[in-house]
Amino acid sequence: AGVLPGDMAIIERSGNPRESDIVLARVDGEWTLKRWSRINGKVVLVPANPAYPIIEPKEELTVYGVVRGIVRKYQ
Repeated sequence: AGVLPGDMAIIERSGNPRESDIVLARVDGEWTLKRWSRINGKVVLVPANPAYPIIEPKEELTVYGVVRGIVRKYQ
């Protein structure tokens, strides 16, 4: 998602993400930043790194907001 360790994400509180929005979500008890999408009508969270699997929530999916910006400290 272009977010690096140490970055701060600017989150707009919204429960209505659009296709490909990066969202802050709680999935099955874990926090994550992922791209929100639908596959065959089911909501999935897609990681930026293709080495990681697409997340298909099994029990819990709460979207807390949509990432609107990133603050990065340059050193």
